[in-house]
Amino acid sequence: MIKRKIEEFDEHSPLSHFYEFGTSPGDIKELIIESFSPYFSNKKNLEIYATSDLVNNWLSYVTVYKDSPDSLECIQYILDIFNDAKKVNFNQTIEAYLHWFPDISHSMSRFWSLVNHQPALKDLCLEDFLEISMDTIGKTIEGLSKNFILLLLHLNRIKRNKDCGINEIRTKDLGNAVDELINTSNLKELFIIPPNKTRLNQWRNIAYHHNAKIVNNEMIFSYKQNKNYINFQLSREELFNIVKKIVLTFRLIRIAEMIFCFDNLNSIQKGLRNIGSSTINIRKEAKLIDFYSSIGSQGFKVTDIEIDEGQSTLKIIDMQLYSDYTKRGAHASQFLYSLWLYSSSKNLVIEYHTFSGEKFLTSEISSVSFERWFAPGFVDI
Repeated sequence: MIKRKIEEFDEHSPLSHFYEFGTSPGDIKELIIESFSPYFSNKKNLEIYATSDLVNNWLSYVTVYKDSPDSLECIQYILDIFNDAKKVNFNQTIEAYLHWFPDISHSMSRFWSLVNHQPALKDLCLEDFLEISMDTIGKTIEGLSKNFILLLLHLNRIKRNKDCGINEIRTKDLGNAVDELINTSNLKELFIIPPNKTRLNQWRNIAYHHNAKIVNNEMIFSYKQNKNYINFQLSREELFNIVKKIVLTFRLIRIAEMIFCFDNLNSIQKGLRNIGSSTINIRKEAKLIDFYSSIGSQGFKVTDIEIDEGQSTLKIIDMQLYSDYTKRGAHASQFLYSLWLYSSSKNLVIEYHTFSGEKFLTSEISSVSFERWFAPGFVDI
């Protein structure tokens, strides 16, 4: 299972292509810092976490830059809500974020379920294309984006010095939440979906009430508004672009939320110790891709990994030639800590191989060396 996932990451990750064109690990770090620097107040945290916890967020950012560069401005609009709320009431903003953090973690768990079972839409017949597209739309909005939207609503009310009753926000209809954010923030572009300007919540309703059908080989959609039904028709390409737009909305909010998290990590980590890990669900796939990408961003490739409670072994190979591999071997040894965070094994082993495939160094350590440093209630994010 783990090896198969790593093969999938290898197939889709652009990191190896950077190295093939001569980009160094130092260049990757500079690119991450350069991309995220406009959004970070805490430049020290950006420097510390650039090639560990922020790699996947940056790869997501790069994907948006490639596919929809104009939409990147929405990241700042989203962060304005986070940061303006923090200016009004710092403690209340951090408390609001911590309140929604477990819900967000469960949303990300559902994200992996969606990814693991997502077929290639373009390869499907029209009937299956419509069915899977609507399923993806419904799950992305309700299962992934909704908790992030309610968090934004909460923070936007703090920013505006409005009532922030958590029970009222939790039970708020998604349509009312979207309407409030459209009317009181710069997020209109996120929540109104072209080509016919249908709001995000209406697409959720269309999907969940199965108000999509095929008539004479044409896709027809409908939703209720002010007691009347709105009907419209879309081409296959238009629906495909709508699916991409709805996934993009989720991706942009997630990028901004992760930036806020690591910009304010010290305060958030303190609060998470009080919450504990029992209400938080971080999928193994999420931990694995963070682990894998951190290694990849530093110029190494995972060639094999064996996870066991007693001992875990990681084999990595250098992705570039070096005249002296001693420093690279020492660098590779630093992943023992990351391997422990991922595996929780009692003994950790890393085999480092040079670019030619020759085994250069084996590093080994007991988990006891790490366990003594962690306070009870520590939550790794």
